[in-house]
Amino acid sequence: MSKEQGSESTVSRRQIMKEEKMAEEKEAPKKVSRREFVKGAAAVASVGALASCAPAATPGPGETAAPAATCPPAGECPTPWIPEKWDYEADVVVVGYGGAGACAAINAFDAGAEVLILEKVPSDASLGVTERPSGFTVSGGGGNSCICGGGGGWMPDDAAEAAKYARIGSWGTTPYETALAWAEAAMQNKAWFDEVGIPCTVGEPEDPEFPSFSNLQTLSIQQEPVVGKKGGGAAGFYYLDQVVQGREIPILFDSPATDLIQDPISKEILGVVANSGGTEISVKARRAVILCTGSYEYSERMKLDFLRSAPVHFYGWKWNTGDANLMCEKVGAGIWHMNVMSGRYVAWFPDYEMALGSVSPTYGIHVDKRGIRFATENPLQGGGHSYWMRSTDFDLDVPEYTRQPMFYIFDEVTRQEGGVIGRTFLAASQHQGGVLLPEALGGFPWLSDDNSAEIERGWIQKGDTIEELAEAINNHTYVAYADPNWSPFDDVTIPVHMDPAVLKETVTKYSGYAAAGEDLEFGRTRNLRPIEVPPFYAIPCWPGGANTQGGPIRNELSQVCSSDFEPIPRLYSNGECGSFWGMLYEGGGDVTEFIAFGQISGKNAAAESPWE
Repeated sequence: MSKEQGSESTVSRRQIMKEEKMAEEKEAPKKVSRREFVKGAAAVASVGALASCAPAATPGPGETAAPAATCPPAGECPTPWIPEKWDYEADVVVVGYGGAGACAAINAFDAGAEVLILEKVPSDASLGVTERPSGFTVSGGGGNSCICGGGGGWMPDDAAEAAKYARIGSWGTTPYETALAWAEAAMQNKAWFDEVGIPCTVGEPEDPEFPSFSNLQTLSIQQEPVVGKKGGGAAGFYYLDQVVQGREIPILFDSPATDLIQDPISKEILGVVANSGGTEISVKARRAVILCTGSYEYSERMKLDFLRSAPVHFYGWKWNTGDANLMCEKVGAGIWHMNVMSGRYVAWFPDYEMALGSVSPTYGIHVDKRGIRFATENPLQGGGHSYWMRSTDFDLDVPEYTRQPMFYIFDEVTRQEGGVIGRTFLAASQHQGGVLLPEALGGFPWLSDDNSAEIERGWIQKGDTIEELAEAINNHTYVAYADPNWSPFDDVTIPVHMDPAVLKETVTKYSGYAAAGEDLEFGRTRNLRPIEVPPFYAIPCWPGGANTQGGPIRNELSQVCSSDFEPIPRLYSNGECGSFWGMLYEGGGDVTEFIAFGQISGKNAAAESPWE
């Protein structure tokens, strides 16, 4: 028997067996469990009304066609999922107005779509804000992009190497196709800035935070600074807001989205339900919806459920509460990267909901609750924007997290140099977090350049000797949780019992390394200087940063997908709302991502055919 004959014989046998099984099933009554029966009975009211609109089943071989269903006249088939009235409509509806929403909206608009943006917070004008503390005047919103350190992101020098880097950095959770799509689009980021009129320059090639992963080099994009203004991120969003306003893309402020409107048969997303100024509205998306609502850094429940450390505090956009996760669950989307964030250690105190910002390592050291140094403090050596993962060390014998809080130890020389709390590493004029927001949006004033005001408030502990500093640390009460409902204990505080002799030994050893110019313990190469000029200081620090990365799964077309990567029709995402960064985050990657996937999501959403 030939190979072809054998194959045909196998196919014939399989076909005969299949037909015999179908015949048996046809003769036997279908068994329905009580659960299925109850479920089916409950659905009769909604599905039964639609049954007459479904086409008749196609007859099988040898069967007689069933009578055609009696269908109402065209346009009269019941569609209870569609609102009786659409309050607003557009080709593409963008949910969220930060950097991701702005980029997606601009790209969709430039591709020929009519675009409408929904933003959760009120406009600046409605709040009486004419100028933000950063010095910029914007229409409103901003997300993490307006209060982070970065502005222009970066470009990879090689798409294949960049995709390899991102794939390894995600520890395999991000498909290579998605990583490659990002890399290819990111290589066009500078060209996109030029196209929309945002002035910027490209820096020299640099190594990424984990150079062993690939031969990737990153080319930083620096937006032109605005004289008299503060903040790389604040400047970045200002430029994007100017482009959106120049195109007259409408924005509904004070309109948080609450649900997606989905066709239960085709699974297409047809629009959005929002709460606009306290009134529920229905917004029709003729072509697609793009979710740009950020991640979940201010959802205490999600942080406890998904992050590998607790508590975690953020200085990012306080309205990022995982809204997209809740909406997407209802329409069959999966979620990913929920255990990932962009973070180091931050200064957080219960006086404010938002953290004050990252604590710059400058010339000090980090020690745990026992007074022991545990890593190189250099952000370019010690894990960069994934340094927060060092906070997960857990002592099962106590039990407790040994580095919560962690303490940043420094001396009088470093204090006088200023900028220890809440400033970026880029320049002294670039702040981050709530100090860049007006009070009406939860912002707070910058206290002092030399940290003297923070010391007066008791945020920074002080001692004339290292031993006295350790005692001051032990005598302070550390509030770890703003809300007692989310504390695993009966109290919101965490006790610290540091041995003064251990801290003294740690500081002495490090100072000796610094004086010799070589850190023999952790290999730190930057900002080596002895800690020796009293008084001495300690800042309690918590894991945190700008944002988490988790949200709905995204594919290479920027489509939101189910857990098995099947796209949800007409639903897209951009930015930290289901970021493609998994496991290890690359500094500047959020801005790089929302520019790249802003191009992909905006253009693809605009290319959809109208559903009506």
